[in-house]
Amino acid sequence: MSEAHNLSQRIMKFLEMLIDCSLAALAAFVLFPVVSQTAATAPAVVAALLGAGIVLAILKD
Repeated sequence: MSEAHNLSQRIMKFLEMLIDCSLAALAAFVLFPVVSQTAATAPAVVAALLGAGIVLAILKD
């Protein structure tokens, strides 16, 4: 039971991180609509990495 609960927690943490990265990337594209597609990639990547780092820091076991 404990092992199943641990796996469930890890899956939930992964899904939260995935959602956070997706929202960070979406926010970057919304905040920089006038920038060309290639130039908008850099802020999206930076935002996604920062978001993922924050989530990992918060959810770290």
